[in-house]
Amino acid sequence: MHWHRERNLKILVVYAPNVTATDGKDNAEFWEELHIYFDRHPSKKPDIMAGDMNMVEAGLIDRLPARDDPEDAVDALDEFKMLTQLRDGWRNTYPDRKAFTFTTARSESRIDRIYMTDAILNASRDWKIQPTGIPGADHWMVSVLASHMDALTMGRGRWAIPRHILKDKTFMQYTLKRGHETDKELEEIE
Repeated sequence: MHWHRERNLKILVVYAPNVTATDGKDNAEFWEELHIYFDRHPSKKPDIMAGDMNMVEAGLIDRLPARDDPEDAVDALDEFKMLTQLRDGWRNTYPDRKAFTFTTARSESRIDRIYMTDAILNASRDWKIQPTGIPGADHWMVSVLASHMDALTMGRGRWAIPRHILKDKTFMQYTLKRGHETDKELEEIE
């Protein structure tokens, strides 16, 4: 997608196969297939990868009760991340914070993640894990504000009173009254 000036942003959205406590074969094969594809097509490597990884990399902090996922799946994802130079943005920003995106009656885990290159990660902020607002959704949404390093820093813009309020008689009467009172106070100070 077009991002900034002549720069395009390549985003990979994934829904990886589930793992169990002892079987990560399908998940590992998923990452291995992606590894093969991007190894053969290096110009298509993603700048950002987001989605449901269906596994955690660090069971001690990303799952309650704590347990690691199968090593083959974790290793395959790690190899893919090394090839694409992607890093877990949430974990990089909050190295010790526990937050979860998927909850069942028996466990919680952070299986939904956003990975990005260092250049984008360094210009990103406002990481959030929050409800999606979709009734019945069993995952929470991960979001981030990703900026381009060359983009101008902009505030929220000039604040203005909404036009419909200017037509409110009660508001306008109060504003005029307070304005006159403030003028008198300023005159007394001078």
